[in-house]
Amino acid sequence: MRMNGKEVEWEDPPKGDFLTDVKIKVLWRDEKTGAHFRLLKIPLGGASELAHVHPEANQWNFMVSGEAERPDGTKMTASEDNYLFWYIPKGQKHAQQPLRTVKEIIRLQYFDGPSTKISK
Repeated sequence: MRMNGKEVEWEDPPKGDFLTDVKIKVLWRDEKTGAHFRLLKIPLGGASELAHVHPEANQWNFMVSGEAERPDGTKMTASEDNYLFWYIPKGQKHAQQPLRTVKEIIRLQYFDGPSTKISK
């Protein structure tokens, strides 16, 4: 699959998944297991989600572009020569520190099962 980032047809995520106007694009989904790849477009502003766990899936994140700042001032910046990657095991609480998006973020996510969220 080839994609021009400027031509992605962004969609609204499931209601309640995010606090800000995050958009998604599902690239692939296994209807049998719920596993899927998706792109996220996170706008300028505050936290995008509440602290939560995914009880049925491990999560991999690959930040392609953008910049966010943690409450302690630490910055996370991704660009064509500085990608960020992190893994969140099934059931691990995350997103408990609200991030301030300084520059719109594009992130690729993979879940190996349904990405159902339970707020914590």
